[in-house]
Amino acid sequence: MKIFFLPVIALFLFASCDKDENQNRTITKKHLQGKIEKGPFITGSKVTLYELNEQLQQTGTNIFSTETTDDIGSFSFDTKMSLTSPFVEIEISGYFFNEYRNSLSDSQIKLNALADITQKEKINVNILTHLEYKRIKKLVTEEKSFAEAKKQAQKELLNSFFITQDFSDFEDISFTDNSDASTALLAISSVLLEGKKESEFSQFIAMLSNNFAENGKIEDNTLLNEIKYSNANINSETVKENLVNYYHEKGYTLELSDVWKYIDRNGDGTLNEEDKFINEPSTPLPEESIFEKEENTQSILTNTYEKVRSYVQYILVLDAKRSKGETIDESSSYVQNAFAATYRAIHQLNFILEGLNRESLLYDPKPYIATAKTLRALLYIDMVQHWGDMPLITKTMGIDDNIYVSRTPKNDIFTYLENDLADVKQYLPNEVYSYSNPVIPAPVADAILTTISLEKGNNASIYLDNLLNCSIFELENQTTDVYNSLTKEIILGIITSDDQPPFSTELKKGKYLPIFSYSGILLNYAENLLTQANTSKALEVINSVRTAKGMESLTDNTNLKKDLAATWNNVPGLDYGYFTLVKRLNLATEFFGLSEHFLLLPIPLSELNLNPNMTQNPGY
Repeated sequence: MKIFFLPVIALFLFASCDKDENQNRTITKKHLQGKIEKGPFITGSKVTLYELNEQLQQTGTNIFSTETTDDIGSFSFDTKMSLTSPFVEIEISGYFFNEYRNSLSDSQIKLNALADITQKEKINVNILTHLEYKRIKKLVTEEKSFAEAKKQAQKELLNSFFITQDFSDFEDISFTDNSDASTALLAISSVLLEGKKESEFSQFIAMLSNNFAENGKIEDNTLLNEIKYSNANINSETVKENLVNYYHEKGYTLELSDVWKYIDRNGDGTLNEEDKFINEPSTPLPEESIFEKEENTQSILTNTYEKVRSYVQYILVLDAKRSKGETIDESSSYVQNAFAATYRAIHQLNFILEGLNRESLLYDPKPYIATAKTLRALLYIDMVQHWGDMPLITKTMGIDDNIYVSRTPKNDIFTYLENDLADVKQYLPNEVYSYSNPVIPAPVADAILTTISLEKGNNASIYLDNLLNCSIFELENQTTDVYNSLTKEIILGIITSDDQPPFSTELKKGKYLPIFSYSGILLNYAENLLTQANTSKALEVINSVRTAKGMESLTDNTNLKKDLAATWNNVPGLDYGYFTLVKRLNLATEFFGLSEHFLLLPIPLSELNLNPNMTQNPGY
């Protein structure tokens, strides 16, 4: 035994000494420099360098700060650096030239880069270094060396944008190189920025970075659809011209090749000559004028429904899983995707509300304002039902705003929504919903206010009476296909998507998905009657729905809460809202076999990492 162990111990000691020697090695840099480019960052942008250990964690020592010295993002650390590790992280924040808008940004953004500076005197920071940043860190935690992790992350990221060329390290790339890598950098940077305010862009690249970090792919369908839309709608020639002119004004010449070569314009997943022959979209409208035309407002609002659809489908997947007794944790991609989708929709709705708040419009904006408020209320009430207290964000976020918003008590959210919806109905049409009209029908506001009242435990009669007496909707029989036709059952619905599994493969039942329907309102009426202890009337209302849907009538009112839940679960078109109804009836732990704390979804881990003011729900 001694003969066996002695060489192993000796080898271990030798390795330990070698590792200590490597850790204690001093790396000296007399002049480390670089450029920050999104578009280029302007003078005074903050640059901080952190020394990292072998696990790419900040050591807490050897932190250096500087600022950009010109308007093309140049910076340098002129102080002599003595580091005990070759690995560094550079974090920057500042304003930049927005090549999409052809103007300086309205707010600051942050970007990061990781590098081994053993052989480097120059480190650039750009969108590519930022997107690979978390992926590299994850690979290192999986026992990859830094060099291996960086090589793998770079290849994976380029593959995500269908680029098969090999480029140098991302921190070596700059627009001023006038290389293919420079052009690819501009293509990816501008596609990700297309159509977004800087605050929305910051949120988008944070979600993109988190999603990519998981397994080196962009798999979230909301993110993929956003990129696909931008690929088709970016005017690459205008973006290139804007950037070239900006550098020319600063005394530099850019000679970039055709940007379209690195943009999948036709959406076929391949970069080739076919992308060249897709017509370039027109130059984007300046933000201040985009709402001047009513058709633009209609288009932006229609696009918002797509974001609402994405959120609802993720929520239905989560509800279906929990209805089967499955537990969800904070690392779930479905939770992360649902959380991200709803705040992207809310951001766009806030953007619409602010854009319509002006006197120069030549059309009546009130129906669109009322629609945006109603959709925002729909999202917030659903989030409260699924997460409890949530950050209430009612404006777009700029440089002067604290983007790290803490959770707002749910009762405060309810009060805000009730006030926000107080007068919207007078500006909305009192008619059946149409999928082709972005203006939402007035009864949707009453349906949302009904839900709020039921969640608060209040009497919802005033809103239910409006819905039941409006003579617009009808209780149709069980043969009616509410999933493939627009019927008088539907108060609000969405057009479903084929590209969001597992919803598209397991839960989708047709082209449409009802959100609010007349059947559901009648069952909400029965629920409200039960809170008023009017069991005989509640039984009558439940039976009216059961009869219409071909179900056997009930004769016993001793288990009406369970009967109400069972009726909801068996009515076609009432997929949405079942889980939250069972929760309100205090039957969820019995029906689904879940512990109490699992009745609220966890705050996604990505949000906790991003927002220091966010707290987790109890039990996770």
